[in-house]
Amino acid sequence: MKYHHLLLLVCFLSVSGGVRGATLAPNDPSIGGSLQLWLTDAATNFSGGTWADASGKGNHATTVGTVNVAGPVTYGSPTLNLMATTIDQNSSAVDFAGNADDLLVAPNLNGNSGLSQLTIFSVYNVTLFGGTTNLTRPVGFGSISATQTLVGNVFNLGGDPSIRKDNGNIGAGAYSEAHPVNVSFIRITRMDAGGVDEWFNTTTTLNPVLTNAGTAFTVAVDEFYLGDLRAGITPVPGQGTATAPSDFSISQVLVYNGALSDTQIAGINEWLQTPVPEPVGMALCALAAAVLCFRRRRN
Repeated sequence: MKYHHLLLLVCFLSVSGGVRGATLAPNDPSIGGSLQLWLTDAATNFSGGTWADASGKGNHATTVGTVNVAGPVTYGSPTLNLMATTIDQNSSAVDFAGNADDLLVAPNLNGNSGLSQLTIFSVYNVTLFGGTTNLTRPVGFGSISATQTLVGNVFNLGGDPSIRKDNGNIGAGAYSEAHPVNVSFIRITRMDAGGVDEWFNTTTTLNPVLTNAGTAFTVAVDEFYLGDLRAGITPVPGQGTATAPSDFSISQVLVYNGALSDTQIAGINEWLQTPVPEPVGMALCALAAAVLCFRRRRN
């Protein structure tokens, strides 16, 4: 193999990470129209209690503030973590603490028209479980418990793990593996006419844990929350108020108001885990191109 050909090969491997499957960017034109929320790159996009929406729809996630839950309760901001170790293309995350009432909300994701189909990607890492862990809900549609006008009309990703939906749950105790702790993973949930599908991924291979579970229904609310809706203060029958003092970090969230196909979901899962080209790799590419140009001119 000639030297300049070797350089080109090294360049390809360093930039691409080797031979990978087909990737699909979250905002690819084929699916970008249904992308309603994209929270990513907290180091750049999270400041002052607001996580800016990268979807272009302007659905920024902001601190909830004061809500009347059997008396005024003020929800504060989570904290920025610049030292996060994540599975996706981020080295930063937003930390939610179990001993603090921290909660973000991105309201009106679908024009208050309700959702009968949806797809949610969430990249997070549970660092500590405590209290009644099955009530921990890192992200999801709904409203703060005890303030709901439509009680139970929610779609939350429960931490036991399960989908907390329609005043009940889907999949609790039925998953093929325990909820990962201290492991960054990608959790993907889809609801369509067939019910709920879900994947827990720590590699580029999709790992299904639910297929057509439960029944389809329309989520009449379209406020999307990050952080535990219970927030450790809302009374729950038989549980008291300190229901879910669990700590977790969220590095990326994608919400679509449609049911993506298996192929599209696999492509985004692949994209999330594809490393950004390192500066050294880009320098090798430039060197290889220069050498190739020089040799062609000499010939």
